[in-house]
Amino acid sequence: MNQTTELPIEEALQDVLKILMWKASDAILEIYRSGELNTELKGDQSPVTKADLVAHYVLVNGLSQLTPDIPVVSEEDPSSLQIP
Repeated sequence: MNQTTELPIEEALQDVLKILMWKASDAILEIYRSGELNTELKGDQSPVTKADLVAHYVLVNGLSQLTPDIPVVSEEDPSSLQIP
């Protein structure tokens, strides 16, 4: 079986996704540096931090703008797990 290590997407889209990833990473680091993690428990009793939520919003907003016809599924948005 032939396995590929690269996604079959165009280079321009890869570049935009990398920028989005770095924005989420920067947002996470900003929260961690501030020391204000604000850890809470989700409905399933798993922890979620302010950094988790900030990264979620950065990624969901960016992906929604980039690919508006593709739903975004995220563990920080339980309703998204119901997307067919």
